[in-house]
Amino acid sequence: MGETRVFADGYRGVFQNQEDFLKCLNSIGRNSFWERKTSKNLRLVAITSGSKVEEELKQMYADEGLDEDIITDTIINTGLLLKIRNQYYPVRDCAIKSILDRAGISGAGLRRVEKSVYARILNDCLKVAKGDALLRISEGKVSAVLGGDCHDYAVLDMEERENGAYGSNMAAAGAMETAQQAETFGENGLTGLDDNALGGILQSLEAFKG
Repeated sequence: MGETRVFADGYRGVFQNQEDFLKCLNSIGRNSFWERKTSKNLRLVAITSGSKVEEELKQMYADEGLDEDIITDTIINTGLLLKIRNQYYPVRDCAIKSILDRAGISGAGLRRVEKSVYARILNDCLKVAKGDALLRISEGKVSAVLGGDCHDYAVLDMEERENGAYGSNMAAAGAMETAQQAETFGENGLTGLDDNALGGILQSLEAFKG
């Protein structure tokens, strides 16, 4: 059975109609926000099961009405937290690439080292990173760490208004239309799409899922 909790790194959703798909995106949007931070102040921290930081974060999440399993899922998957001053944010797997971009580092070898070593390497690079970072916090996790300078990304209003403003609903509707045109919309979800159609839908999902 696929993961159905939207905060989970392994989340997968199958929608029987466009309305349900849009409701899901809108729900995620309501539980998401953007923050702009100085890149050189970002730090990664490894988190392990049974650690003091796990206990403290689970208590904090419980106090704030968030699901404690967000922390458990993070430990199972990335095993990393993003620390900004005295705040800790669990890192979703889809955020890793953008964090590496902010640190100005890449390489397959990074995946093979221990999480604590991985965090230390990236932190050394982040200390000298330039500019601002634009963080997407979605469903209790960091889902992206984008360039935050004026020439990089801009935060747009993703609500579709009655005045016809474009937003997440329009992008989601376009993705659903693509699925319908491919005649794969229904009990099988997105199964059977060609690479171009599936790529367009996944890009829209990732953008608004975080």
